[in-house]
Amino acid sequence: MNKITLALVFIISAVAAHYGALYLVPGVIMNRTFDAMEGRGITTSAFTLVPRVTPENQTVVRPSPDLAYSICLFDFRDNQSPLNIHATPWPLQETEQQTGRREGYASVSFFDARTNNFATVRVMADGTGSNITLMPPNSAGKYNIAVRKGYTLKVIEAPTEQGIILIRRLAASDSEYAKVQDLAKTDRCGA
Repeated sequence: MNKITLALVFIISAVAAHYGALYLVPGVIMNRTFDAMEGRGITTSAFTLVPRVTPENQTVVRPSPDLAYSICLFDFRDNQSPLNIHATPWPLQETEQQTGRREGYASVSFFDARTNNFATVRVMADGTGSNITLMPPNSAGKYNIAVRKGYTLKVIEAPTEQGIILIRRLAASDSEYAKVQDLAKTDRCGA
C-alpha cells in the first residue's frame, strides 16, 4: 500500500469510529442502564424512589447526595397509550429560614433511548408543572388531550419509544429525605 491508500484507510476508519461512537454508544449505554435499573427493581410505568445516595451505594460517578431521585422507565413499544405523570409538589422545607430558599426544588426530567435529556419541567410548590402527559413518538395529532381545570398540564412527545423519567427533589438531610419518602408515594407514572 502506498501512503495515500494508508491515509485514506486511516481517515475512513477514524470517521467510522467517530460515527459509531456517536450513534451506537448512547444506545448501548441506555440498554445497560435499563438492565441495571430493572435489576434494582425499578419497573416500567411506575415511579420508584431510590435510596438516599451515599458513598457506599452510589452507582454513578457523581450523583448529588442532596437530591432524592424517583425513577420511571417508559416503553411505548407494546403500548402506545400516553403516560400520565404526576410529580407531587415538594412544599416548603424546614431549612427555609436558614438557607433563604423559598421552596423545595423539584423537577421532572425526560431522557430518550439515546441518553438525551429532551425535556425538563420545574415542579413548583403550588402544583405548577406537577402534571405532565408523555406521548409516544410521532403521535402529534393522534390524541385529543384535554387540559384539566385547576391543573397545569403539559404535553410532551417522546422522541424514542423507550426512556427514563426522573423526578429530582432537593432533600439535603435525612429528615428531608424521610419527608420525600412519604411524598413520593403519591407520584404517578402510567396510562
